[in-house]
Amino acid sequence: MLTDYEKEIAILDNWRNLAAAIVELAIKDYVRALKVLKVKPHNSVCKGAKMSSEKFFRSKWFNMLSDLDPEFLIKNCKRLVDILS
Repeated sequence: MLTDYEKEIAILDNWRNLAAAIVELAIKDYVRALKVLKVKPHNSVCKGAKMSSEKFFRSKWFNMLSDLDPEFLIKNCKRLVDILS
């Protein structure tokens, strides 16, 4: 049986895992949009996804979920796509 402290730690770990999963998915979606825009720069769906992702990365919500610097993240995602393309 878990102590109250262990339960609190487990709950906190679950919230951290959820936050990490949200950020990870946002990064994957952003990189996917950037890859498509490299090939199809006028793709309106991907343009919207790119803009939405950048807005999220710069939001207070993102700041609550992650300690990552949004500008550093955006810059390095773009660099990754340039390298892979």
